[in-house]
Amino acid sequence: SRKILNSGCDVVRYGNAPGSGEYTQLYVSNKEDFINSFDVVSEVLLGKYQEVSDRPSFMTTGDIVVILGEDISQIEIF
Repeated sequence: SRKILNSGCDVVRYGNAPGSGEYTQLYVSNKEDFINSFDVVSEVLLGKYQEVSDRPSFMTTGDIVVILGEDISQIEIF
C-alpha cells in the first residue's frame, strides 16, 4: 500500500482476504473509469497479476481491489 500511496493514489483500506489464492488478482469493475490508478497499481505489481473485471464478493468499497496471492514472493519488488 505504501508504494501505491507514494505514487499518488489513495488506499482506502487494507487487510486480509478470506483465504489465500495461488495468484495475485487485480479486481477492477471498469478500468476506463480508473485508468490512471489502474496504471499505477499495475506498475507496482510489475504487470504480474490476473485481471478480473468484477468485484470480489467480500468487498463493497474500492474502485480497484488487489488480492495478493502466494505468487507475490516471486515478484522482484517484494
